Amino acid sequence: MAEREIVETGDASLREAQLRAALLQARSENARLREANAHLVMATVNAQSLQDEAEAANRRQNEFLAMLAHELRNPLAPISMAAAMLDRMPKAAPELATLHGVISRQVEHMARLLDDLLDAARISSGKITLAIAPLALSEVIERALETVQPRIAERRQHLEVAVHDPAMLLDGDKVRLTQVLSNLLGNASKYTQDGGTIALRTERCAGGMRLTISDNGTGIGPDVLPHIFDLFTQGPRSLARSEGGWA
Repeated sequence: MAEREIVETGDASLREAQLRAALLQARSENARLREANAHLVMATVNAQSLQDEAEAANRRQNEFLAMLAHELRNPLAPISMAAAMLDRMPKAAPELATLHGVISRQVEHMARLLDDLLDAARISSGKITLAIAPLALSEVIERALETVQPRIAERRQHLEVAVHDPAMLLDGDKVRLTQVLSNLLGNASKYTQDGGTIALRTERCAGGMRLTISDNGTGIGPDVLPHIFDLFTQGPRSLARSEGGWA
């Protein structure tokens, strides 16, 4: 009988020890969960704070761009007026008529780009309204060449232009097409050595017209090709080159 009581007492002590161990483990697990929950709450608060800061920074950037565009429009008015006065000068040299055309076209181009900056919401959402209208292919090419010709001449590069059908009409946005073509020609000049060759050619194809720009410069590396349409993608530059192209 005494041995049975000792065994039962031992079993009770073991169960009590097990319960205490289980209770301690539960308390430890509870404390760990409380700590994890506190960290989660803190992370949520920090994430919300970072999001608020990012949204505030984005608003400030949009406000700055809108203000900058508004300020940049101010000097366009006197430039446009000066161009008009050049056109009305009596007995003006023929060169002045050419300069008037260049200034007028570039002022119009700049005004359109500044209109985009003024609409900060459109910029941040990546949406740009296209002004589609019939236009001559030769006009787009002429405007683009007008923009990049000074750089090409400065670097003594040779530009070859072969337009299959200059009078061909397109349905497109004159400013945007000029902008795209100017950027392509500008990048070709940037990545072509002084005295190099740049070629612009057009040809008819099944879908309408194909325009090709080629050069004998450094080209685009295979590792960069998949990313050329990513925002601000830039190819590697040699130590001798102080400028780079942007896509």
